Amino acid sequence: MAILSEWKRFAFAGIFAGIGFLQAQELPTIKEDLTVKGSKNEISLEETTTHTVVVTREEMDTYHWRSVGEVLANLPGVSLVANGGDGKLTTVFLRGAKSENTLVLLDGIKLNDPTNVGKGFDFGNLSTSGIERIELILGPQSTLYGTDASAGIINIVSADGKGAPLTEFQAELSNEDTTRAMLSHSDQLGAVNYAVTAGYYDSDSISARADLLENGADPETDRYENLQITAKLGVRVNEKLQADIHLASANNKNDIDTFDGDDINYRSTYDQNSIGAVLGGKWFHDSLNHTLHLGWSSIDREAVDEVDERHPQDSSNANYDGTTLMFEFRNQWTVNEQVSLVFGVSHEEEQAEVATVFNSAFGLSESTIDEETDTASAFAQLNFSDASGFYGNLAARHDDHSLFGGESTWDLGLGYRFPTETRLRAAVGTGFKAPSIYQLYAPGFGNADLASETSDAFEIGVQQNLLDDRLQMGLSYFQYEFENMVEFVFDSVTFQSSYVNLSQAESDGYELWLGYTDKQLSVHVAYEDLDAEDTSGAEAVPLIRRHDDKATLRFAYRFNSPLRVSGDILRYGEAIDSNFSVGEVTLDAYTLVNLGISYELEKTWQFTVRATNLFDEEYTQVLNYGVNGRRVFAAVRARF
Repeated sequence: MAILSEWKRFAFAGIFAGIGFLQAQELPTIKEDLTVKGSKNEISLEETTTHTVVVTREEMDTYHWRSVGEVLANLPGVSLVANGGDGKLTTVFLRGAKSENTLVLLDGIKLNDPTNVGKGFDFGNLSTSGIERIELILGPQSTLYGTDASAGIINIVSADGKGAPLTEFQAELSNEDTTRAMLSHSDQLGAVNYAVTAGYYDSDSISARADLLENGADPETDRYENLQITAKLGVRVNEKLQADIHLASANNKNDIDTFDGDDINYRSTYDQNSIGAVLGGKWFHDSLNHTLHLGWSSIDREAVDEVDERHPQDSSNANYDGTTLMFEFRNQWTVNEQVSLVFGVSHEEEQAEVATVFNSAFGLSESTIDEETDTASAFAQLNFSDASGFYGNLAARHDDHSLFGGESTWDLGLGYRFPTETRLRAAVGTGFKAPSIYQLYAPGFGNADLASETSDAFEIGVQQNLLDDRLQMGLSYFQYEFENMVEFVFDSVTFQSSYVNLSQAESDGYELWLGYTDKQLSVHVAYEDLDAEDTSGAEAVPLIRRHDDKATLRFAYRFNSPLRVSGDILRYGEAIDSNFSVGEVTLDAYTLVNLGISYELEKTWQFTVRATNLFDEEYTQVLNYGVNGRRVFAAVRARF
């Protein structure tokens, strides 16, 4: 490994100096028993065999994270890049893998876009309104979820109405024409509970491509509007049967820019809707828990660009309509106190309709796609945990795709808890990703003979808890290998283009973290190092937009008064980006500082002032695309 730079040495010194300081403190203990819903059998967070992080609603409020992207940016193994300001395409890379190797779930429903070239997910349109928790599970999860989960999953859980009735209202304004409002209500009436949340966001701050304006012209700001609604209804039918229905809708309007610069009349809409129904309980025997899950999600995107002074002959209209329908019947058999078995079957159908029209000086170009694929699957996972300290899981799955045939995956995880609160864990497994409908059927360059991408992964980790679990520190090391990756290839001889299984890639690195929490103070420091390369050619080359390292610090302190201060610092290392006109470019490292101050009045009202990018850092995430500078927000929240 290369010699650490000075700032890395400083980061490590700070971590271990912090350990010495925190161990000297005698502060009350706070313990929280968290389970991971994304594991399908809701195992304890302490018994996961891959690096897993759970972010609660309380943490989102404490650090004033208003979007899911803001949450993920602070988590380990995540590189997040955006093509501009609010609402612009926001891509997540887990541990160097492609964005489409990450499966995104909302209440168990897949949100990945069937009309996207690689079937990835755009995080630019998802706020934290109505979200109760976010789970990041790193490592291949194909044995539980099939395709698209070969790098990990991001599981989002919406709020329910269990507990006392609560009505909440929030309003927020900024110095750059940004407005946010949220209204929610939840209640429990006997065997029925419900929760409804509506959030609205309106931003009119920057132009994504102002850097390409000529003659000092003023850029037009890219207006963005988002309306997000979530609702959940739960019914306790009897002591052994629970029914839940959940709905979510995100409707967005966006001003976007073209590749050649600022565009005054390029508009897009992005509507995502999902509905899920879950019936679960012990239907036949107390040792058997059954879950029937039905889910539907849709994405409807439209982008319209009319002629203007800068583009007098260019116009376009593109419509993308994708749906995912899924059914799963899952069973959990509790063999005894130490062993349980999760097994089930599922069926998933994806459909994509794409219609594009481009008009330019070269003539009119039109294309359409109207195709669907379906996958039938069977899976099983054995989990064990005993009093001696051993725990782990063994899982296998087979998916039968309607086009390319079958794919089998497996994983094995082992862990051990020492009496000293030290935990060792290791996991090895495989994953796969089916080619997208676009890659299979795109007119002119789709390839119906594509095979699935495959991957192998290994991870080992250690965690140590001290001070009655107030202090936690850990280290994870991982290796990934991807083969048969789908790439777009242009043949300079035949002038033909197509998608082919051509590339392979590798990534490896480690994640180091230290966290401390008591009744007044919370501090979390993390550092990660990543080496992600395309290994298809004779010489490995770095994958674009993957930062070679990342450091984060977040803190919150509650005074002996209604006053609270919180903030986070993110430092992203260098990354490589490319552009057809300039070739490969190195993107400089950058540091972002966010700070918030809140004051509570009689536990009902809260007033907050916060600043994002406090020191107005100039930085680049995607070559030639702008980012927001310093913004200051004032907010009020009421809870009744």
